[in-house]
Amino acid sequence: MYQSEYKLGQVGLYVEDLMASREFYCTILGFQILKEFSGEIILGVDGESLVHLIEYGEKTHPLIHYRGLYHMAFL
Repeated sequence: MYQSEYKLGQVGLYVEDLMASREFYCTILGFQILKEFSGEIILGVDGESLVHLIEYGEKTHPLIHYRGLYHMAFL
């Protein structure tokens, strides 16, 4: 296993369809649901949180001209 002194924290992602995103991360990538509450799910592996999914609707749509995350990788 690769050892490093650096650690990347949890990534927060705004998603349009929370259930579809949960299905993708759990079924395809093998993540586990660590916490689930109204409109949000925290996913991870072995108890370590890696992805925080936040569902947005009409009233909570993220800013259109906001710079954010465009790529992430799990190794």
